[in-house]
Amino acid sequence: MDPLISMNQAFIEKLYGILEENYQDENFGVKELASEAGISRSQLHRKLQTLKGMSASKFIRSFRLEKAHTLLENNVSTVSEVSYAVGFNSPSYFIKCFHDHYKCSPGELKSLNSINNVDRLKQQSIPDERSSSVGQRIWVVVMATFVAGLVIFNLWYISPKNQPLSLAVLPFRNLSEDPSNQYFSDGIMDMITSQLSHVDGLNVISRTTMEHYRGTTRTIPEISKALNVSYILEGSVQRYADKTQIILQLIDAKEDRHLWSQNYERAYEDIFELQGAIAQDVAKQLKVTIGPNKDRIHQTKAPKNFEAFNTYLKGRFFWHRRTEEDLKKSIYYFEKAIEIDPHYALAYAGLADAYFIMVWWGWYDVEMGIAKARKYVDMALNLDSKDASAHATLGGILAWYDWNWEMAEEELKKAVSIDPQYATGHQYYAELLDILGRNREAREQIDLALKYNPNSRVGNSISAMVFYNTGNFKRALEEQTKSAEISGIPDYTFCMKNLMWLEDQEEALNCFKKMESVNEDDMAQIDLLFKNGGMEAVLRAYADRLEFKSGEPYYKLGTLYCLAKNYEKALECLEKSYEARELLMPRMKNNYDFKELRNEPRFLKLVENMGQHKNFEE
Repeated sequence: MDPLISMNQAFIEKLYGILEENYQDENFGVKELASEAGISRSQLHRKLQTLKGMSASKFIRSFRLEKAHTLLENNVSTVSEVSYAVGFNSPSYFIKCFHDHYKCSPGELKSLNSINNVDRLKQQSIPDERSSSVGQRIWVVVMATFVAGLVIFNLWYISPKNQPLSLAVLPFRNLSEDPSNQYFSDGIMDMITSQLSHVDGLNVISRTTMEHYRGTTRTIPEISKALNVSYILEGSVQRYADKTQIILQLIDAKEDRHLWSQNYERAYEDIFELQGAIAQDVAKQLKVTIGPNKDRIHQTKAPKNFEAFNTYLKGRFFWHRRTEEDLKKSIYYFEKAIEIDPHYALAYAGLADAYFIMVWWGWYDVEMGIAKARKYVDMALNLDSKDASAHATLGGILAWYDWNWEMAEEELKKAVSIDPQYATGHQYYAELLDILGRNREAREQIDLALKYNPNSRVGNSISAMVFYNTGNFKRALEEQTKSAEISGIPDYTFCMKNLMWLEDQEEALNCFKKMESVNEDDMAQIDLLFKNGGMEAVLRAYADRLEFKSGEPYYKLGTLYCLAKNYEKALECLEKSYEARELLMPRMKNNYDFKELRNEPRFLKLVENMGQHKNFEE
């Protein structure tokens, strides 16, 4: 053999040996392979181009894919498990590489091998017809009937005709060298998610829920199970010069099977046109269509100036974080977007959203904040009368600050009609229906909100409140637990109230102590109160102490006095809350805390004064 050929073969075998020991390490790349081989990266690259006709990175990837092929042939693990086992840190990227290399997806290879294995087993187990017994024939008939019934069940009850397809869009990765372009990637994801939500027969999980899966280590099937979705869309975005590149992958989430991938490259100015094309392509792959009545797509709201668009995306990036500091940043960017394009409807809607949320959490003066929110929501609707978020925000203002229930409902109905998958619209509508005591409808609306945004802290909290106000305390506790798991902040007051109604006094006391962070000096006094008069005595003393505190909401005091069965003091606090037009006062009528007051003349007078005595029945 030619010595040169022999040396080259030995070199390749050496590389194979190094990879055999390190291919499972996702951080083992070209730099590490060159170091182990004792040559520079450029030398490694040149030798592999000469000997194998490929780059060093492709050489490593091919080795890993061959290992994956063997594992999949033997059907030893799931596709996700195989991807991690051979050094890929992303199952979706593994699926794409595998498909490019072998012209079939990992799932298809597994399925093919499973079918072949079944065929081999059948060949091994075909009985001699002469030995078939009557019992075996009966068994075959029974099994055939069962299978036929199962097929009919799946076709009728589980088909897309009866259960809409469901999709989740994972946060897009920013492949640009500038990390600050993450907001641009998020904006593209937001637009595509919104576009897809207008596809008939397709339920799309909200962007705020999907934010919980940014950088997740959970597998695609795990995400599918958690969100109860059939398909996952992954994407990455790269900006360079005046171009934008978007790479998308559609995955059958339950089977962990790659279905489709596409690389879009457009001029930066064509990004609005591109989002509609992407929605059409995904719909085509899922065999669903964008209906004629669902033509509200975001390019109709596109600004003329792309700098305004970029600035607006920054505003929404911070708005979604929902902290005081981030909301202030969002206001800054929304205002900058309007400076660039004074006719940009989305930026005005963003300002209205920001001030509404700031006021709700007590981070902005009520009178000034609501005046600004009202002003900007009107400007947004003047520019675009079919902006669902603007209608929802206006509905919230009309309910909580104007106590105009009829007009609030009209606006909220518009919001969920324009965008049936707008979770916040359903949430706001559920809150209004709860205020009015229309409990069944409130449950329907909050269930819809959680369908599209299952990981919403506020949504789960509202769901708990709706259960509480119908006397379903166990479910209320379950929902509040979900909310606390998402936020990391337990609501001990709410838990205490539910436990009191469930007559679990000891646990209610424990919640009270956690709520107040009771120190050792107060512990003995509280325990003595509890021993002599139960939770009623504890809450009565607590409410008396709070009453002398400056700025303590009267509505909160009213709930405490009512739970302590001091009904006179509870009514007195509610009347003061009404005079002060406190934020939570509209919830009084349907709040289970005040169940014992509902026939009291003074309570009914407050209901009448707020305009809630009219017929708002379901």
